[in-house]
Amino acid sequence: DGTRNLVHITAHRARLLPNILRVLCAVRRSGRHHDVISRAMSSSLKFTMTAPEIVKTVQDITSRLAGDIDAMVSAVAASPEPQTFAATFGKLDAALAEAALASSQATLPSLVTGDADPAAVKASSDAKSQLQKTFDGVFRRDDLYAALKRCDPADAAVTPARTLYRTRVLDGFQRNGVELSKETRAQIESIDAELSQCTVAFESNLNSDNTTVALTPEELVGLPESFIFALPPAEAKEDQGKLLVDMKAPIRIPVMRQASNRETRRRVENASQNRSVDTNTPLLLKLVQLRHRRAVVLGYASHAHYMLAPKMAGTPDRVAEFSMDIASKLAATHQAELSSLEKYKKEAGDESPLESHDVAFYSRVAKEAQHSLNDTEIQEFFPLEHVVGAVLDIYQDLFGLKFIELQTSAERTKEDEAIPKKWHDAVRVFAAHDAKSNELLGHFYLDLFSRPGKFGHQCVVPLAPSFLRADGTRVTPICAILGNMTKATAERPSLLRHAEVSTLFHELGHVFHAVLTKVDYSIFSWTWPMMPWRGGVEQDYLEVPSMALEQFTYRVDVLSRLSKHYTTGEKLDEGLIKRISAAKFFLASMRYRRFLALSTFDMAIHSSDAPYSWGGVEGLDMHALWVAIYTDLAGYPPADKTFMPATWYHMIIGYDAGYFGYLWSEVYAYDVLEPFEKHSLDGGEAGAAALQDLGMRFRQCLLEPCASVPATEMLENFLGRPPSDSAWIAKVVQ
Repeated sequence: DGTRNLVHITAHRARLLPNILRVLCAVRRSGRHHDVISRAMSSSLKFTMTAPEIVKTVQDITSRLAGDIDAMVSAVAASPEPQTFAATFGKLDAALAEAALASSQATLPSLVTGDADPAAVKASSDAKSQLQKTFDGVFRRDDLYAALKRCDPADAAVTPARTLYRTRVLDGFQRNGVELSKETRAQIESIDAELSQCTVAFESNLNSDNTTVALTPEELVGLPESFIFALPPAEAKEDQGKLLVDMKAPIRIPVMRQASNRETRRRVENASQNRSVDTNTPLLLKLVQLRHRRAVVLGYASHAHYMLAPKMAGTPDRVAEFSMDIASKLAATHQAELSSLEKYKKEAGDESPLESHDVAFYSRVAKEAQHSLNDTEIQEFFPLEHVVGAVLDIYQDLFGLKFIELQTSAERTKEDEAIPKKWHDAVRVFAAHDAKSNELLGHFYLDLFSRPGKFGHQCVVPLAPSFLRADGTRVTPICAILGNMTKATAERPSLLRHAEVSTLFHELGHVFHAVLTKVDYSIFSWTWPMMPWRGGVEQDYLEVPSMALEQFTYRVDVLSRLSKHYTTGEKLDEGLIKRISAAKFFLASMRYRRFLALSTFDMAIHSSDAPYSWGGVEGLDMHALWVAIYTDLAGYPPADKTFMPATWYHMIIGYDAGYFGYLWSEVYAYDVLEPFEKHSLDGGEAGAAALQDLGMRFRQCLLEPCASVPATEMLENFLGRPPSDSAWIAKVVQ
């Protein structure tokens, strides 16, 4: 249509039209064109449910959703006339929206409650599986599919959002096999039930894993004393005098980077990569087999073909081309980087070949030698409390927002009551408002530290979708960061490694993608496959905004704001900041080739049934395939007698045949980031105004529409041209 054609303009003209682009983004993001003043709060939600409450909630959601859809189907069947969009797809979305809104209170406890209430965790894990079946079941109903097809196509085409909604919903039915025979569909449902059980078990095994390695202080030489003596003592009689190293990133990563004892590093790496391996290896094998069988029954060549069909990449061949092209371009620098680490290892008196447990250690040694960067000293400039405040300030300025912290005392205010009570004392809660209008946009929770039994990976989970009710009230989104940051000790506050600062900036990018979403239909709201309800952007776009924003943590002006020494209050000096920024791509080829090893393995196991082949070798089982791909692309073998994929959350939280999307997103993120590099936070009023202008375009073009506009179109709207990989190639492939 006319608005879409306007954004296909040349790059030099795009630079002259930022205001036009902003208007186009705002117009395209919604199918309804009226102001909605009233806001529907989600205070009725409860995130601290007991097991019986969770069971009852799931029953209520399932019953209400079925009843709402039954009523819509009956109303359509009773009328011989063509049906309106509101009477069909609109009613469906209203039912799905209310069900999604109520679901998070049943599914969240499995991720955050941990050892505090094992019964609630079990009930919540079961709830996720049951709700997945419930939401999937909606897209299997013949009567509902028939009712939706009664919608007048002209009424469904009134706005681009309606057209896209109709396409995605009907595609959801077809991808569930609704047009296949009853026997075939029964087979798919049976497979889905098994898949759900395996997924829940795999995740539960990892969440409940408490693997530790008992080590003496002498075996931890190289680490700061403050780190060593903050470790808990071992309680087993045979380990008296030893300290426990757990597998959480804030503990494991410093050990792998700084422990000079090679055997210590080997033991910790092996323990980490063998977590739940005995229980999860057979589960992963079964999951992959079931996924392949399901895809073939649906008429796809493989699970990868099935998963990629609705994504930007489209096909496994396109992903393979993308991945191998990058691997080839990085080959020369990759080999040079490996050789440099081998040199440092030999200089340390170790002539043995470089192994996986050496990489993090000698990467640090090389970084300190070549860039004069000491990560332990730098960490002292990033106390978490200051970093969180500074990052939020930057996001406020960039996106025109105002944050208000809630639930800070035992006495609850009216604003506190408008949002569900936090589930742990360490959690912080914020309301996000538009800075100019003071409009409430949404809420977010920060749960930044690990706890026994808590979800062990960094992620953002949606807790309430964005949608517009039929009466005109808008339900504002809610989400939460589930983090795994370095904790405070008796001597020091929580001090973040620079990598953790980048992670926080990245995850908050997801938060504001979720919170700033403003869509009419819940299926367009921010979510991802970890949640049981439908919705969200194309998965290989999901990381684009947060990947772009994460890069801010290498900017000199941003690092100056984020740093504050935990005792002196000093900022990082400009010379050190420039060295951190200059080291951004240090050993980048090794990092990217290791990533490609993981993403290529993911695509390989999901592109065909076992046995597999790689590099001309046939008949490989999954473990042999893993070793072959990893060794080939990373340049060294994985840890001996381990199987890291059995510990890999991404294989069961929606990134199956999709892990490549992180790098795919990063490539486009650099294209999006390029306009920001021309302006500085320290550039006076003009620089600040230019960044705020870009930030508002970013917000309106790339965040607010969420899934109501196709990903490629959002990128074109922001850039004023088709997206390109040239910015990423120029920076990374040197």
